[in-house]
Amino acid sequence: MDDPRTTEDVIELGNVRKAFGSHVVLDDISLGVQHGEILGLLGPSGAGKTTLIKIMLGLLAPDAGEVSVFSHPPRAFSSDASKRIGVVLDDPCLYERLTCTENLKVFLKARGIKDMGCADKILKRVGLDKSRSVCAQDLSKGMRQRLSLARALMHDPELLFLDEPTSGLDPGTAEDIHALLLKRRATGVTIFLTTHNMEEATKICDRVILLNEGRIVEAGAPREICARHSKEHCITVIQGKRSFRFSDINKDADKICAILKAGNVTSISTESPNLEAVFLQLTGRELE
Repeated sequence: MDDPRTTEDVIELGNVRKAFGSHVVLDDISLGVQHGEILGLLGPSGAGKTTLIKIMLGLLAPDAGEVSVFSHPPRAFSSDASKRIGVVLDDPCLYERLTCTENLKVFLKARGIKDMGCADKILKRVGLDKSRSVCAQDLSKGMRQRLSLARALMHDPELLFLDEPTSGLDPGTAEDIHALLLKRRATGVTIFLTTHNMEEATKICDRVILLNEGRIVEAGAPREICARHSKEHCITVIQGKRSFRFSDINKDADKICAILKAGNVTSISTESPNLEAVFLQLTGRELE
């Protein structure tokens, strides 16, 4: 099967800046998101991730810079352009006293979609088919997240914006959502998601952008980023009953060689940096 992705940029940002009063939330942000890729914006709480999504959706205006989604400024979206987008924000804004099916039917009616039967189909796709008659107020957090995702997928959007889509979910539910997103990606859907979960980003994202205090500090495919910082490998050498751990191969090369020459080395192991370690090394901050 041919890869449905192209090199077309669905989202383009150039030198975007946003401040609230004297607090600069986003500073000189430039990026492009290609058709059919999953791009993850990775950073700790307060790094500016949600603000950036709201700017791309036209919910906030940047103080400076250019923003283009489907070749148009977000605040100039036509109704047709908005129908090409699905959104899951941190607050799902569900109708609490309506059932799962009723919540989706309200959305379908608002979108002008007449096929009400597709509500049950999408609920099955996100694993809520047995809870279709349960009111939103009685759903667990994981089930609410699934319902929010179902609503975002109802109209088969070409572009998904997902703000912390698996935050607070149990591992099983998170895995189900990952699988669903990868299936959508395989059909050519573009996905822009924010997360502070480096394992999630490594698993499902084609590229990631590391954001800290409103600035991009690193960008690229997860493995490429880790490879660029491979000099930060840690080496553990076991000599008899003693264990030596070195955090800088180049700096500690003489010490490592001396231990090897002394003999009685039973084990040597290396530990490559992951995204969390890279972020910590670049910023001095944890991602959590």
